Amino acid sequence: MSLKDLSLPVVLGLAGVVLLMAGVLGKKFVFLQSRIPETAGKVRVAGVLVGSILILLGISTFTYQVRHAAGQELPDPPTSSDPPTTTSPTSGTTSRTTSTTTTTNSSKNYTSDSPASTTSKSSHTTTSRTTTTTKPFAGQVKPIGAEVFDQPYFTARKVGFLPGGSVAEIFCTTRGQMSRDPYNGYMTDLWDFVGTGYIPDVAVDTRTNAPTRGPCR
Repeated sequence: MSLKDLSLPVVLGLAGVVLLMAGVLGKKFVFLQSRIPETAGKVRVAGVLVGSILILLGISTFTYQVRHAAGQELPDPPTSSDPPTTTSPTSGTTSRTTSTTTTTNSSKNYTSDSPASTTSKSSHTTTSRTTTTTKPFAGQVKPIGAEVFDQPYFTARKVGFLPGGSVAEIFCTTRGQMSRDPYNGYMTDLWDFVGTGYIPDVAVDTRTNAPTRGPCR
């Protein structure tokens, strides 16, 4: 809450204090380098009543503004939206319905806003997971964390989650569905294989937009 928000309750409170003191004392006095004249009779009674009302209004206004400011600072609760699964009665296989899966935390996600991000799973080519013997690249997962997918697109099966700040070991890279960095808006189709599955490259701080390891074979 800014000092500007406090101006109204402060003014009301000070005015109430001056009137209350004028009504109670009934004689001349100095308040904040201002000379307050002498009062008597009904004027004193009115000063006490109006001063008390202004003080109560100042306290009420201050309390409301504090609660209002606190309510605006509360973060949105995290939500998740997993696509439903349907089982085919003839083949017994499980498939995902076409939808855009989002990884959310405080309204941030890596899903691309472009129409290409809603491409169905059937249009993607399964990516091989054969990696080279090169030492994996260690990147730090960005604060909102990263879902790990079976394939490099958001409608693929989820196989894990890397929390924000954890280390992601990148064994190889591949191209998949476009993803967007919620922190700077950068978009790329680069995905990283982290041993158990794939995460969007924008979910990891690698200090570069280029692939950090060779292509998955």
